[in-house]
Amino acid sequence: MKKLLLLLALALVLPMTLLSVGCSHIDDDDATDDDDDATDDDDATDDDDANDDDDAAPTHSISGTISPAEEGLTVTCCSGDTCMFSPTDGAGDFSCVDVPDGAWIVHNIGIPGAATNPNAPLEWASFYDIVVVDGADVALGTLTIPEITDRIEATADNGSHTFDNDVTVTWDAAFDPPLTAIAVETLSLGCATLPASQYAGSLAGEDIVAAYVFAPFEMGIESGEFRVSAPADGLTAADDVTIKFAHYETDIYSGEWSEATGTAGDGTVDIAIELLSVLYVIRN
Repeated sequence: MKKLLLLLALALVLPMTLLSVGCSHIDDDDATDDDDDATDDDDATDDDDANDDDDAAPTHSISGTISPAEEGLTVTCCSGDTCMFSPTDGAGDFSCVDVPDGAWIVHNIGIPGAATNPNAPLEWASFYDIVVVDGADVALGTLTIPEITDRIEATADNGSHTFDNDVTVTWDAAFDPPLTAIAVETLSLGCATLPASQYAGSLAGEDIVAAYVFAPFEMGIESGEFRVSAPADGLTAADDVTIKFAHYETDIYSGEWSEATGTAGDGTVDIAIELLSVLYVIRN
């Protein structure tokens, strides 16, 4: 009896299924309809042809070599809500592919030695640049991850410290470390002078007086701003300066460097800034 009922059910359903499947191929021969004629949704001028809305925009690649070379370090190329990821190979080479035209934030989220050293985010900063893709692949050459050797413990809610490069950082609230530093044994703050050979390529046309980089990269503060006083050889109190710095969450949408307030002195600059990442002192 059950077998008979099953056969009856198949007998009813199968013709309906075949009819349903076949409907997408049935034409009523009306030349003005939307079934198979030359002006319908399946023709050469529809949404699937080479000139329609489904034709993907040309894409390119952003490539480079990370120093120090370490296999498996992740490099990101991000713009808005879109991110491309590329691990480095044994030579430190990476390539973000399928990158559309536009401004892309390129930096390493992989940190040398992090697989075995939980304090690696305190010992290394990050390279960071804004790369514009405009109809061609972009080869960035060698990108150096700055090593940070001068560090202080960063557990006090307020304080001031002068590093070996004469950069003084003052804070009046607790530190707000980035996610990369959540597993460190004891939070610290480090600073280094960025040599001209490691300046961001996107700032090549600017009059950069000095640049500094911090670790952990993008160290925040729970309220207010950091106050930074730093050497800036060649500046005078009469100079007008702009401070450009890395602020990933803002920059990926603006496609531009973030800016902070800077006041020039004779050979120095005073800065109020919300994040300690990499900062450039630029004479206007």
